[in-house]
Amino acid sequence: MQYRTDKRSGNKLSILGFGCMRFPRNITGIDMRKTEEMIMRSIEGGVNYFDTAWIYPGSEEALGTILEKNRVREKVYIATKLPLVLTKSPVDFDKYFEQSLKRLRTNYIDYYLMHMITDADQWAKLKEWGVEAWIAEKKKAGQIKQIGFSYHGSQSEFLKVIDGYDWEMCQIQYNYSDENFQAGVTGLRKAAAKMPVMIMEPLLGGRLATGLPKEVVNVFKKANRGSSGTFHSLPNSVRIHSAICAAFFFCSSVGSEYRSGSHCGFTEPSLINRKSSSCRDSASSSGV
Repeated sequence: MQYRTDKRSGNKLSILGFGCMRFPRNITGIDMRKTEEMIMRSIEGGVNYFDTAWIYPGSEEALGTILEKNRVREKVYIATKLPLVLTKSPVDFDKYFEQSLKRLRTNYIDYYLMHMITDADQWAKLKEWGVEAWIAEKKKAGQIKQIGFSYHGSQSEFLKVIDGYDWEMCQIQYNYSDENFQAGVTGLRKAAAKMPVMIMEPLLGGRLATGLPKEVVNVFKKANRGSSGTFHSLPNSVRIHSAICAAFFFCSSVGSEYRSGSHCGFTEPSLINRKSSSCRDSASSSGV
């Protein structure tokens, strides 16, 4: 496993993050046996960044239960999120935060995100409610280590949000089909000059790894000369490469089924200036 250093905290984060939005499920809910197998295999392979959220059904509870059972909480970094869509007043800050702590069976969150900010006005409203003082209080108490936000809005609003606070990280949707969607390349570059940037959906929930048109599959197979079989059966390094080609940095998920988890990665400013053509040229590399 390779790691990148979060320069704001000094944390060494695995370049592969484990997204916890889509754990395997059965008729009763999350399949704990399969989920535990995936999480523990990932940790054994060096993954140490796990991304969940209050609003992902059963996710925080499952992750917390598994980490506690296997006594590995201190070996990983947990990112979870305040559900802004449900936050109706300042009282809700503590309400949802305390519930996350209880579900995750921990007394601190490594990376706490404002979930799904869509524009600068939304952040301004939170500031009116005293969220900055609330964050400062939690950080002083050691309950929040790093503060950030996840984003789903326009590029112009994203640029305002990242200038609206001294953020310690942010999370954006980015992949080779979304260079100009939401934050986009411009937002990515500006954010990465200030803070670590985590990537969600580098494979669009698996849609960029399976079910691709034959012509696209052939492009990837040709780039990875010597491989055989379908795109889905290609080595992980090649499938992962499909996500990083335009993203200019390493990001993907873990587990045998890409569709079973959301995807999160980590970048730094020095990686953003790489050209997508150099990514194509190195498609056969197993550097991830």
